[in-house]
Amino acid sequence: MAVVDEAGCGGVLRNSDGVARALFSSPFPTKDSLAAELGAISIALDMFLEMGWKDKCSLVIEEIDSRMSLFGFVSFLKADKYGNKMAVALAGAGLKRQGMFKSWWRS
Repeated sequence: MAVVDEAGCGGVLRNSDGVARALFSSPFPTKDSLAAELGAISIALDMFLEMGWKDKCSLVIEEIDSRMSLFGFVSFLKADKYGNKMAVALAGAGLKRQGMFKSWWRS
């Protein structure tokens, strides 16, 4: 999400049942919303590793509509733009934050 001179990024990592298991929100040092989206993907990848999900499940990144070819062998599933209202709200909250917020929990 970008506003005049600022951008925020946010995301939600969900399990295969669609239950939120982690979320993040942060200001992002860019005015470009696409760059903020790519930053959110980078943060999601880091969290996926930090949570120990590697080798346990797949990571599906939704709501990325351009620059997919920049990632080589990574596969993306494009979802409806309005399908993840929580991530949009977290991106908006990121505009108001001084730094990164990350949270995750176990079942």
